[in-house]
Amino acid sequence: MARSNVTAESDPLHWWNPRKLILQIVLLQLSYSLTATLLITFLTLVMGAPFRIDYILLDTSFRRDIVFGWSLAFLSILASLFTSPPPPSFHRDRLLTW
Repeated sequence: MARSNVTAESDPLHWWNPRKLILQIVLLQLSYSLTATLLITFLTLVMGAPFRIDYILLDTSFRRDIVFGWSLAFLSILASLFTSPPPPSFHRDRLLTW
């Protein structure tokens, strides 16, 4: 059999590993849930409201007519900003090509 001359560096999909991708998705979701839980727990303690898991998992509590709903919406945006991955860095000798 002839051997292929494709190396790991020349293969465009050498970085694609399904287990690593699934692990990254799970860790990103866990970090968001943990950050949202901490922020929303602090909000409920400050405002004197009872803590419910619906505040984290459902968006039906984002009401526009009360301050608590606006605060929940703001904290969910803030939690997503805290847990977003940084943009890829572009090096001069290693540019990303499509």
